[in-house]
Amino acid sequence: MLSRNAVLTRKIYTLRHFLPIGFNTRYTLHEFAPKQEEADTEELEIMKSDRPIFKGIERAVPASSISRAFNFAKLGGSLIGGTISQAYKSGFSGSLKQHALSEKNIEILTEGMLKMRGAALKLGQFVSFQDTQKLPPTLLRAMERTRREAYIMPSAQLERVLNKEIGENWRSKFDEFNMEPFAAASIGQVHTGVYKGKKVAIKVQYPGVDTSINSDLNNLHMLFTWTNILPKGLYFDALVDHTREDLINECNYSLEAEHQLKFKGLTKNIKGVYVPDVFEEVSTKHILVSEYVDSLVFEDFSRQASQKRRDSIGTRIMEVTLREIFDWKYMQTDPNPANFQYDPEDDELDLLDFGATRTYSDQFVEKYKHVVVSGVKKDREGVLHWSNEIGYFKNDEAAELYDAHVNACFAVGEPFSTPGLYDFGNQGITPQVYKQMPTMMQHRKCPPPPETYTLHRKLSGVYLLCMKLRAKVPAHDLFNKIVLKL
Repeated sequence: MLSRNAVLTRKIYTLRHFLPIGFNTRYTLHEFAPKQEEADTEELEIMKSDRPIFKGIERAVPASSISRAFNFAKLGGSLIGGTISQAYKSGFSGSLKQHALSEKNIEILTEGMLKMRGAALKLGQFVSFQDTQKLPPTLLRAMERTRREAYIMPSAQLERVLNKEIGENWRSKFDEFNMEPFAAASIGQVHTGVYKGKKVAIKVQYPGVDTSINSDLNNLHMLFTWTNILPKGLYFDALVDHTREDLINECNYSLEAEHQLKFKGLTKNIKGVYVPDVFEEVSTKHILVSEYVDSLVFEDFSRQASQKRRDSIGTRIMEVTLREIFDWKYMQTDPNPANFQYDPEDDELDLLDFGATRTYSDQFVEKYKHVVVSGVKKDREGVLHWSNEIGYFKNDEAAELYDAHVNACFAVGEPFSTPGLYDFGNQGITPQVYKQMPTMMQHRKCPPPPETYTLHRKLSGVYLLCMKLRAKVPAHDLFNKIVLKL
């Protein structure tokens, strides 16, 4: 969420920059971490090269329940009109679904979600993380666009939000406040400012998104159901319910501040990992003020960093993820690349955006651990038994489903069963898992356990991050150390 899209001219230094290594707990060594080399001057200069500055398009957010209902009704009418028009052009040949998925209709749907933001946009983003082989290509392209783009509030609307949340004297509380945001997402936009002499990132929530979650999801559910554009095996009803729960938490920035500070404590002894501080005294339920980190966005350092540096970053991401699941039972579940940034000068992986954070029960984690260990050891009976224990099956599924599920678990366990460094740049996990997806979608008789929606979204996202980094990661050693406690 707090992604930076332009290189800033000034870096904020705190006491930690001047402490000897022995006095800085964030530099505690881990025996399985690749050696983090001194920064090569030429490499640093390349990674700090200029990037395009974020430029958002101003669109007022429909804030009241009436205006949001009206806009959804308008969107539905446009989709119906587009479908009838497409059917007429084709001489009424083909299915209703084909006509509903016309390029024009998909463009209408995407623009509608971008304008509404909030729950509508978040659900679209969640859909884009699903099995790409089962989603229609036109819909997939549209949903991917919802991950990349977001409109911003006009200045007048932004002023009203700040007045309401912090008070009409809100400007006096900041040394500086940049009215132009440097990032925008589904439920809020982010501005830079200076607070008590420190550069800060100020996340401002769009008005009305928290009070319209239920109505927005219900309206979008009706639109997707009417067009019948999603595959049955996606269990869209369960996805909507899960999105509803996530969004209620994500719209509470006071809760996010708590998560961020807790993660700061949990990660303080992991070498080269940093979580920005929070300024709670100027944060509210809809405003979050955090320490600004002058770091590189994922796309930049994944493309420009050396192999050793990419290996080290990938290892840190994987270590944090395994500790989240098996040590802390507490996870930031959004694998958006914008939430992983890198400071080449301090050799730090900066972790951002803790709105999508949740806990997992000891009972679930213990059973899930057995599933994972069985997959790593290629123990078919263990995978089936423990998967059944956490609710994957109804026990009357076709044999093909069990085979596909086991094969997928074996594939996902491949990095942890491979001694030495696992090369994510030359992996075979993706084709193996995708090969099983059609069978699982066809024969699944119940939605996956609710905990696995977020957990698997994060784990698959971390695999993808390591693939994009082309990182070689000591996944086997990490697994033995963190999961098996060897």
